[in-house]
Amino acid sequence: MGLVGPRGAARTYTVTVRFKEHEAKASVTVLPDPRSKNTADDWARRWQAIERGGALNDKAVEAALRIRRTRDDVSALEERLRRRNEALRDPAERRKANDSPLAKDAKALKKGLTALEAKLWSPPEEAGIVGPNRIASVLREASGGITSSWAPPSPTHLEELRQAEAKLTAYLAELDAFFAKDVAAFREKAAKEGLGLLAP
Repeated sequence: MGLVGPRGAARTYTVTVRFKEHEAKASVTVLPDPRSKNTADDWARRWQAIERGGALNDKAVEAALRIRRTRDDVSALEERLRRRNEALRDPAERRKANDSPLAKDAKALKKGLTALEAKLWSPPEEAGIVGPNRIASVLREASGGITSSWAPPSPTHLEELRQAEAKLTAYLAELDAFFAKDVAAFREKAAKEGLGLLAP
């Protein structure tokens, strides 16, 4: 069975029950909530806004994963670099290698990735009070307003969603620019050192 679809019209389903060699079928009609005054168009507009908010949230999740995977990969590269330096017998050479430009660039890149992540959301390892203006919070509030009732989205709800989308779009452009410049430059340096990083 299913629920009333986004257009709010009555839906008829065929239910099949099987037990061993026996089978029974029946039709079930699911009616819209009689308490709702929504028209079919109202339901459609509400569902479209919900889907729009969900698509924006998916983009934010992809951005968060992109940041964390890249930072984890840089950490793995730092570990490979550290192990390679440990093989150096001369303590002075080892100290110099641990303080190499690539090691400094790795720390700087991770710092930049963490700063970008802080604009997007509050990761579970972060301590303290989280501000309300992070992209994920803005998206959550915009989508929450739409799903807070069965009514179609109001102009205010749609404007909040538009503003959230604009903030996310600007943020993703900033993130793309960081990857195109900083991450790409570090990837090139790491390749010259014979150490890998995430594929472009």
